[in-house]
Amino acid sequence: MIDYMKLWVEDRAQIETTTALPFLQWRQEHDPKTGEVLHVDKMVCEWGVFQLTQFSKTRLQIAGSLHKYWQGTNHKQFTFSDVQDAIRHMCSLLRLNPMLALIKNLEVGFNIHPALAASEIIDQCICYRNTRPAWPYEKENEAFYFIEFASGDKFIKLYDKGRQYSTTNTLRFETKYMRSRELIVQGAKSLFDLTCDKVLFTLGRKTVQDATDLVFTDHTISIESMTEKEKRLFEIMQNPNVWVYRNCKTSTDYRKEREFERIVNQYGTNKHKEQIVNLAGQALQQLACS
Repeated sequence: MIDYMKLWVEDRAQIETTTALPFLQWRQEHDPKTGEVLHVDKMVCEWGVFQLTQFSKTRLQIAGSLHKYWQGTNHKQFTFSDVQDAIRHMCSLLRLNPMLALIKNLEVGFNIHPALAASEIIDQCICYRNTRPAWPYEKENEAFYFIEFASGDKFIKLYDKGRQYSTTNTLRFETKYMRSRELIVQGAKSLFDLTCDKVLFTLGRKTVQDATDLVFTDHTISIESMTEKEKRLFEIMQNPNVWVYRNCKTSTDYRKEREFERIVNQYGTNKHKEQIVNLAGQALQQLACS
């Protein structure tokens, strides 16, 4: 469930302990053209999937995928107990007190297996709340399909993990927190907090709730059975730009949004949002109990 994370360690004694470990190979960053050192006080170290960056004597950053650290990939299920074992193992090797590692960025997500191809579901996603896609993206070699939405201090992401790893049909739905404020509200201030079942469940439940704010169209819909009024609204509201408002939403705007979702639910058969919410909720229960 937990994937990428960025941690800050600001305790001087802890930083000295970790950075002195003999298996960590530190280097300075240089300008590729001139060879000059870019930042005199900054030191960087690659340690497996993690990058450690020492900015000063009181600031050490640790960034990377905890999921990949433990399993070598991130398309398989990553249970609560896996998360806890990975953290204990990592902290043991780095001689790191997890209570001193403050969480600054965190990805929380679920790998689910919907009935429809993940890329088709992503293609039918219009917006998240009233935010159009920040980055609809498909690599030129069609390695995987991906869409994300910027919403306040977080990003909402959907990936076709099956295409990325050439495995079974897998959709990953993910919330990436870019600041610690909302994480602290959910009880996730330090790396130690991610060893607590209650905190992991709270984070997972919030990600499931985020899925309820996705808006989808449905390619199974035939407008022939709609009224003229329904046809006009359905065609207009499929444009992501229509969902973005410069000013506060009016009662008419709310009514149009509700009516569009009613039309999709009534005339469509795929029920994308309902399926994602249900499968993510089931995945959360399985990850907590495994």
